[in-house]
Amino acid sequence: MNQLRWPRARATRYMLDNVIESATQIASETLRYSVDMPGQALAYKVGARRFWDLRRHAEEALGDNFDLARFHEAILSIGALPLQVLEQHVDWFIEQEH
Repeated sequence: MNQLRWPRARATRYMLDNVIESATQIASETLRYSVDMPGQALAYKVGARRFWDLRRHAEEALGDNFDLARFHEAILSIGALPLQVLEQHVDWFIEQEH
């Protein structure tokens, strides 16, 4: 929204046309990302991309021994962590799974 300089109404219309979310959810998200906390979308995306990278790292390291449920348990059960600490935890998880 901010990069494209879309007003909130245009972003709302775009989301209504292209995502499967309720109008209430879309209204909340467009408000949050436009004026309330525009940096939240960036922070969310950075974290989401790092989680995917860590999953790929674990999949490559463990090969056929990779278990998605165990990976999810390992990274979600410990709660919120800085990304650098989470990276160390995933390396520990990989060692334990070998």
